[in-house]
Amino acid sequence: MMDIGVLEREALSLDVKTRGRLVARLLESLGICDDMDQLYEGKFDPKLIEELERRSREWDEDSTIGRPTDEALAEIRQQLRI
Repeated sequence: MMDIGVLEREALSLDVKTRGRLVARLLESLGICDDMDQLYEGKFDPKLIEELERRSREWDEDSTIGRPTDEALAEIRQQLRI
């Protein structure tokens, strides 16, 4: 299994457009964003940023939100067929 640090470094080494596509896929998988075209081009809607910040605050404030990293990564790998 890939270490989360390795995965993050690999993702951050991608070019902007590819990172935008990755972000779009991740947000789509979380049910956060419907209009993926702009994200695929690396353009971010301010409303999306607000939503991400809201969810981040909720995550920080409620320890019952979320699931184990191993479980989440396994699902992502399965969906991406890594």
